[in-house]
Amino acid sequence: ELMGTYGEGEMAALTVDLETARPLSDKHFCAIAGLNLPDQTVVGGAAADLDALAAEMAEVMPRKRAVRLKTEGAFHTYYMVEAARRFREALDQVEIAESSLKVLSNYTGGFHENDAATIKSRLFFQLFHPVNWIGCLQTALDDGIDKFVEFGGGIGDGESPAEKRPNLEGIIKKFTPRVKAKPEYIPPTNSAPIRG
Repeated sequence: ELMGTYGEGEMAALTVDLETARPLSDKHFCAIAGLNLPDQTVVGGAAADLDALAAEMAEVMPRKRAVRLKTEGAFHTYYMVEAARRFREALDQVEIAESSLKVLSNYTGGFHENDAATIKSRLFFQLFHPVNWIGCLQTALDDGIDKFVEFGGGIGDGESPAEKRPNLEGIIKKFTPRVKAKPEYIPPTNSAPIRG
């Protein structure tokens, strides 16, 4: 809610790796927002800056794409600093107890330590730093996780969950083609409620 209210900017998914995306992003005053796949990096910035980035990318890398995302802002970039400052105030009011489960950190790509202060700081920094999906997926697979359940709004123009497709399904499929035992993927976004 804070990111939507206090954030600005827009986002685009680039079909290039981080090393290729970063100098292009920096040149156009954009920022890395997500590491989805080894060959897909999300950036955020002002609309005009993203337009300039996409135009240069089309010129110098005609086989690569910059796909605009429908978001309320340039999430996980410097455009979210005000939202993060307000989120810290909210985090200061929350008590975080020790967890009996491992929880992945989008900020580090590894598991959270079981320390409330560290968890709060990582949640704070996550608002204006890239989402490390590559790290999270690799950590999960290395830890033997074989089932992914996605909760969330999904992608698409429709209002109802049935009109949307899952966010992570394609990312998980593309990330795990060489994994011997394919992880199971469950998208409750467009399915009946999970019971039990």
